[in-house]
Amino acid sequence: MVKSCLEWVAWASHSLKAIRLLIMKHLCILVFFLFLAPALDGQSPFSKNIDIDGYSDGGNSIHQLDSGYLLTATSLCNNNLSECFTILKTDTEGNVTKQVQYQNFPWWITAGAATGNVGTALNNNTGMYFSGSIQSGSPQYDVFLMKTDEGGDSIWLKTYGTSENETNGTLIFSSDSSLTLLNAAYFPKNRVWVLQVDLQGNAIWETFLGDEYKNAIFQDIIRADNGDVVVSYLTDDESITIVDTFFMTVTRLDPFGNELWTSRFSGYKGPVGGTKSSMLELDNGGFLVTYRRFELTGFYKRPPIMVWLDSVGNVTQQYDFPDFTELIITDLIKTSGGLIVGSGYAYLGPPIYDFGYGGWVFAFTQEGEMLWERFIADLRFPDKFSFFSALEETDDKGFILTGGIDTPSPGHDIWLVKLDSMGCLLPDECNDGLQVLTATKEEAETNFAWLCCMNRSDIASLIFRQLKPLFLV
Repeated sequence: MVKSCLEWVAWASHSLKAIRLLIMKHLCILVFFLFLAPALDGQSPFSKNIDIDGYSDGGNSIHQLDSGYLLTATSLCNNNLSECFTILKTDTEGNVTKQVQYQNFPWWITAGAATGNVGTALNNNTGMYFSGSIQSGSPQYDVFLMKTDEGGDSIWLKTYGTSENETNGTLIFSSDSSLTLLNAAYFPKNRVWVLQVDLQGNAIWETFLGDEYKNAIFQDIIRADNGDVVVSYLTDDESITIVDTFFMTVTRLDPFGNELWTSRFSGYKGPVGGTKSSMLELDNGGFLVTYRRFELTGFYKRPPIMVWLDSVGNVTQQYDFPDFTELIITDLIKTSGGLIVGSGYAYLGPPIYDFGYGGWVFAFTQEGEMLWERFIADLRFPDKFSFFSALEETDDKGFILTGGIDTPSPGHDIWLVKLDSMGCLLPDECNDGLQVLTATKEEAETNFAWLCCMNRSDIASLIFRQLKPLFLV
């Protein structure tokens, strides 16, 4: 009998250990699939600010690399006396791993001034190229093109221009062996200057657009699937005043710079400085262009529109965004799944909300049906001002975005945001469209719903602290 009891105790003890090990095994599997496995295929959403040197910084472009992300930024530097051009690399959680800043003191050097993912062209075989504007006197500017190594360190830098002012908008790969730069020339009048160069920076051809108008102001440039170059720009028939009537104009060039057609449409009356426009090619060979409505009615005047063009520039349809608040589109991409996703910023203040300015992301089918839109207010700082300037699809079908966010430091920091495939920063609170981030790291540790806003090392540490009592004997 005693032996039987001892055998039972031994069996029970062994069984408890087995049960404990089984629980530990399943908890570890659960933790792996909930938090660690996504690292293999995707990255959890996050929102963070990056300060370069204590001065004001703003993100201009964003691209995914195998090891993380590549950003460019324009920064105030030299005690706020000049602007500098900065290249940053981060890991997949947005932590800066390298930064290289280019200065031109006492003058300025800045990123391209168009909208969207400006001034960056990447190719695994030919290297990294960056464009922008560089000051060579007061107030003279020239266009610069720089090639760097994988770390962002300059290999060479070339400038283009005359004794007058010229500034850069952006650049694209126009072929495997050439780049095309979108620029502004201001003499004898405002014109669009399109310059193609080889991969050593030697000029191949150039052309000027807008000679038939009083003014022509660059907006965007893309490479069509057949190798043509398509340029969007604003034109008006008046001398520049505070308020003019501008028309969106799109010109298609063949690979040698010869004009194939020009389309002019959708006039609006307002200041040119507030205009943002992006463009992309659709699967049917047509184009989608973002712009502004002409109407001066509603709560917010001149809300954005999207205009569909066929392959020869004829307008086929238009989508009008509502005028209930200020909306600005800054970038537009076509995803690997064929959706149209745009980014920008929105006014989320009174009388609707009290969140100041925040990020705005939306998705459409190519036929013009809106699928979703998200308004993201990051209220970790009191100024309540943030915006998106560029986005890119990530390998996990989510999105990485950059822009600016006001912080207690002078001006604002770079804003780096990772969203999931539905544009969500807070997946559990995404159905309402408005996502408000207020939690600090300390608050998040007591509220499981905010885990999405912590980085993976913080999550792992929190999980260990929460589960440790279960494993104590």
